[in-house]
Amino acid sequence: MTLITKNKKLAASIKFKDIKSRIDQTIKNILFKNLEKQISLVTELENNGVICEVSNKIYEDLLCFANQDPSAKKSPDYILESYLSFQAVLSYRVANALYCFSQMLQTTESVINLQIIARKISETAKVKTGVEIHPAAKIGSRLIVDHGYGTVIGETTEIGDDCYILQGVVLGAKSIAGNYDSKRHPTLGSRVEVGSFARIFGPVKIGDDVKISPWAVITEDIPSNSKVIVITTNQVVKRRNF
Repeated sequence: MTLITKNKKLAASIKFKDIKSRIDQTIKNILFKNLEKQISLVTELENNGVICEVSNKIYEDLLCFANQDPSAKKSPDYILESYLSFQAVLSYRVANALYCFSQMLQTTESVINLQIIARKISETAKVKTGVEIHPAAKIGSRLIVDHGYGTVIGETTEIGDDCYILQGVVLGAKSIAGNYDSKRHPTLGSRVEVGSFARIFGPVKIGDDVKISPWAVITEDIPSNSKVIVITTNQVVKRRNF
């Protein structure tokens, strides 16, 4: 059974009549709070189907998370109300929608203004959740960031569908300072799983269906259907002398 089929079965088996409306309201709350007096822009986003599209993506993220995380007991409501790592993804979806919508605007001032608002949403989410996702990052459907604290996803990062990322993961650039203003962050394929505190640096490509062990440091491309294992750390157990 595919993950998408599981999500559909979950949606059909649980009453979600208010989940979707609560997601919609959460999106609008974030927009109203950050757009302040620009009420007409919220209306424009709604009329252009932006809010509906974002809501659908968040709904998919939520169903997938409920299916994948056993501690959630298959309860989307539980995740929506209590998982800060999910709130980080939710905030990213809203910030990214604003960032992408800004590309359609005519004046430079309007573009910059909307991108600043998108970044503010991202920064607020970082403080609240401990997860930093740049609003310009390109992320596919059904992303899960589990636990999440300390995870950083850079501006030019690209992530495929059905990826699972744990806490402390860094998808960053190779250099500390003086990075070039172009593609400098990783590209992850679909169904990639990244273990805790793994770090992937530079514009490397991680293929589909790759599993990356915790604490791995990656600076070169990884082909599809691979597993990256850390072998430089050994666990030694010694009997205590009483």
